[in-house]
Amino acid sequence: VVNRYVMPLNRQRHAFFQYDDVLGWTQKSNKTSYFKTTRVQINSKGLRDEETPYQKPEGEFRVLFLGDSQLFGDGVEADETFVSLLETELNSVQAINAGVIGYGTDQQLLFLKREGIKYSPDLVIVAMNAYDFQDNISETIRSGYSKPVFKIKGDELLLTNVPVPQFDIVERINRRLNDMS
Repeated sequence: VVNRYVMPLNRQRHAFFQYDDVLGWTQKSNKTSYFKTTRVQINSKGLRDEETPYQKPEGEFRVLFLGDSQLFGDGVEADETFVSLLETELNSVQAINAGVIGYGTDQQLLFLKREGIKYSPDLVIVAMNAYDFQDNISETIRSGYSKPVFKIKGDELLLTNVPVPQFDIVERINRRLNDMS
């Protein structure tokens, strides 16, 4: 019997997250799960998008979208995401959804340098929201996952909190209960 107040594990975003020592977490390649009421399928490169080869066909205009849950499509089917709808409207554009739930722009920059640039995008668009400002100065996000943080040192960004501490479910629950009390 499932408690109606507790979502089964296969219906949580954590089902398709995996630890990453630099980014904090990434999405598991080739993973299908359910988040809220939506089926989520992650491709072989860890993106909620169709398979896209790194090698860009000649003449193709590619746009790489970086963002968090809003770009990822939290709560909507894959073909209802902003990126998918844009690609449908603009037939001549290959739009790649690299949104990851909870990512701040710091993680998005690290993802771009590690993985996103391999797609040879002609344009990179960062979808921001109000949470990004807090996420960018925090070593953890609201759900308790640890993450990297850039600090400003002179004219440079210094990457800190790397390797990112592994997330511990007990610690996350304690932090969440403390935040709620």
